[in-house]
Formats: sequence, structure tokens, C-alpha cells
Amino acid sequence: MGSMVLLVASVDQRLALFCLGLSSLAGVLAGWWWVTVLYWPRKDESLPGIELNRRKRAREASSLFSAMEPVILMWADKLEHMPGSTALTMGKIRRTLDIVGKGYWSPGEWWAVKYVEGIFMGVGVGFFPLVMGASPLLGIVFGVVVVFGWPRLALASEVSNAEKHKKAVVYQLVYGLDLMALMMEAGAGSFQECLQAVAMEVPDSALGQEFSRVDARMSQGSPQHEALNELDERLLDPDVQSLVLSVNTSEEKGSKLKETLGNLTEQMRQRRIQWLEKAAEEAKVHITWPAMCVMFACLILIAGSVILVQVAPSGSLPVYKAP
Repeated sequence: MGSMVLLVASVDQRLALFCLGLSSLAGVLAGWWWVTVLYWPRKDESLPGIELNRRKRAREASSLFSAMEPVILMWADKLEHMPGSTALTMGKIRRTLDIVGKGYWSPGEWWAVKYVEGIFMGVGVGFFPLVMGASPLLGIVFGVVVVFGWPRLALASEVSNAEKHKKAVVYQLVYGLDLMALMMEAGAGSFQECLQAVAMEVPDSALGQEFSRVDARMSQGSPQHEALNELDERLLDPDVQSLVLSVNTSEEKGSKLKETLGNLTEQMRQRRIQWLEKAAEEAKVHITWPAMCVMFACLILIAGSVILVQVAPSGSLPVYKAP
């Protein structure tokens, strides 16, 4: 038994020394690599204006991207050209970042940055069990879980934010269109001017942000239908699709846009009323069984009390006396 304990201790000691040597070598290589990356020349002068602005915004958003930009760009290029599940993930990341207003990232760049963050976090978490005197294998397992889990956790968080943003836009859309219809009826200006007014009225809301993006695209020279189609592709919602289709059709046929917006808001309200009625009917069905169970429990309680009073011998039950 004692020899087995010594053998296990010897194996753990060798494994710890191996991990320490491997970590030291990795630290030296990482330091050399980091110095190389920091002094790797950035060829900003060869970039077009739009790409340069995008890179600058990405550098401001992530100091890690700013420090390791050349390596992350090479990694991102490989990720974006990989087939299979990675291509599906890149598409999901692109749509999500576009919704939450982080379209200055390419999907490969964002994914690579999150993996690099996971690597640094994994190394830190992996050393923690060694410091606490635990088995080195535990540190390796924890580190690997953090490296591969952190990017997926970050993506899940962004997807959740995107869903909240979409729901907020759809909820506020009716009120925004109502305001635009009233402004156009009063002769306040064109569709774009009314769009600007709504965006300025609620600048911090989800609807204000989306209308500001549409207005920015139109101000940059994009046709109105193209800017609205981008809004539809970004949010993928039936109400937004109805708005885009109605406005584009009205523009093509030359019909009055204020009437189109008025009819559209009325249709949206009707759909919401129908949805609420349907939800109320479903709630009645869902609440039937719980209500019956509560009523049954109350009946048992009352009936049990009556039976107990009838069956119990006279004078055996305590009687409450007022003080």
C-alpha cells in the first residue's frame, strides 16, 4: 500500500514538473510572439477609407485586437473561409453583431478575439489549481473548458442582447409609425425627414437606433428601398417586413405614404389585439387544472375539518378562549 502511494506521488510530481516546464516554454514563446506582434507594421495607408474606419472602431472596442491585430486578422481570414459548422457560426455571428450595433467587427475577427481572450483566461484558471496544491490534470481540464467555453458564452450573451433589441424595436414600432403618419399628414416633410424626427425624439431607444441607421444609409447615398431592405434583413420580423413592403410599394406606385402608414399601424394594432386574445384563451386553458387542484385541496381541508369535529370525542379538541 505504501509503495502505491509513493508511486502515485512520484507520478504527480513528474506531471507537475512537466506542466511547469511546458508552461515556462509556452511563456517564453508567448513573450517572443507578443513582442513580434506589437512591432508588426500596420499598413493603414493602403486601406480604403471605409475599411480603415472599421478597423479603428474595432481597435477602440478591444485593446486585445489593437495589440494583436495582425495575428487576429490572419486567424479571422482562416475562420471565415472554413466550411461546415464554422461557416454557420460565422453567419450567426454576422447577423447578431449587425443587430446589436457592432457591425464594425467581421465575424472572424470577433470570434478570434474571443478565443484569444479565452486562451488568456484559460491559462490563468489552469494555474489556480496548481497554486492551491491540486492535481495538475484538474488545472488542464479547467483551462481547456475556459478556452473553448468562453467564446460560446460570449456569443450566447450577444444573441440574447440581439433578441431583446428586436423585441424592443417591434414593441415601439407602432408608436413610431403613428408619429410619422401624423407628421406627414401635417406636412412636416418627406419620409426621411420624418424618420430623422422619430430617431431624434427617442435617440436611446432600440427603434431610434434602427431609424438612425436607416437615415444614415440614405444620407450616404443609398436608395430608400435599399436602406429599408437592409433593415428587414437585419431584424427578420413580420411587422418590419410589412413596413418595408408597404413603403417600397407606395414609393413605386406613387400613392400617398401617410395613408399607407396609417393603414399599416391599424393592421399592426389589430394583430396585437388578436395575439392578446389568443394568449388570453390559452391562459384560460393553462390555468384550468391548477385552479381545479386548488379548489379540490380547499374542499378536502373544509371537509376534513368538519369530519374531525364530528368524529372527535366531546371535549378532546382545544377551544380558543378570548383573553
